[in-house]
Amino acid sequence: MVGRIPYGTEERSLNDIPNVKSDESPAIFGIIKNGTLSTNSKINDSEILKPVDMSKKEGRMYLLIKNGKGTYSPAAVRVKHFNAKEFNLKDATVSETPMAKHIAESINQLASV
Repeated sequence: MVGRIPYGTEERSLNDIPNVKSDESPAIFGIIKNGTLSTNSKINDSEILKPVDMSKKEGRMYLLIKNGKGTYSPAAVRVKHFNAKEFNLKDATVSETPMAKHIAESINQLASV
């Protein structure tokens, strides 16, 4: 399976995925907007291996993983929504996790700006 990134339902931390995040380089995300891949970082467009057809992928989110060539391969990211089914912040088993606490802190910081 060289060169392919499997898509599944397993949740993983960004720290556990090779070539994604380091102290000097944060994780890079991309989202399809108006048929083009927009990223949260300044990356030369030629350094990204883009999905073949982006026309029907509006709103999809990708994690850009540095490959052996030094370019970035997009891996689809499953996004969880804040609702009772996927990520219910009112549920104690969810709200007491470190991730939920970090999300709540971030939202409070944004709200106070």
